[in-house]
Amino acid sequence: MGQAIRVLVIDDEVRFADNLSRLLNARGFCAEAAYTGVDALKAVKSKQYDAVVLDMKMPGMDGIETLRELKRQENEIEVIMLTGHADVETGIQAIREGAFDYLFKPCDVEILSERLKEAAAAESIKRNPVLWPRSVVKEISTTNFIRLDIRDDLKKALAIFNENKQAGMRDELHVIDRQDRLRGVISKKDLLG
Repeated sequence: MGQAIRVLVIDDEVRFADNLSRLLNARGFCAEAAYTGVDALKAVKSKQYDAVVLDMKMPGMDGIETLRELKRQENEIEVIMLTGHADVETGIQAIREGAFDYLFKPCDVEILSERLKEAAAAESIKRNPVLWPRSVVKEISTTNFIRLDIRDDLKKALAIFNENKQAGMRDELHVIDRQDRLRGVISKKDLLG
């Protein structure tokens, strides 16, 4: 078995941050807590983390400010935003700023664990890029690889799915960021959900 995934939990609610860290540690992660954005930035400077769980609403540096600084300081780190306030606009802003995912409190720890594993895998690929054989690259770059810009409206994704339905296309789109890097994959099932 590999090394435990290192997670930093950032939340101004001390009890919540400590309890979530304990729950993640019990599931095999190596989790620590920070209670402010400033403390989180110091922690990330002194240690390498595979993923971060970040609260949206915090006094001082809020989640979006902390996310921006984390990404500026350590661009490869993946951040999962947590919020107790269902705000779609804030979620969209967080994703545009580079968040890996956006979940609502209270979040099922099993779901969060799965997202953390996915985030750590993505972070690992960024830090240690894989050289793929030319044949694999050719397969990926065929017409089955549909690009969707991270800034595109979700209606565009649905339109792409509907246009390519008759062409036998698979039901997923690859989402890229402004630097033309793969940020994720969205399936038709995810989109309709």
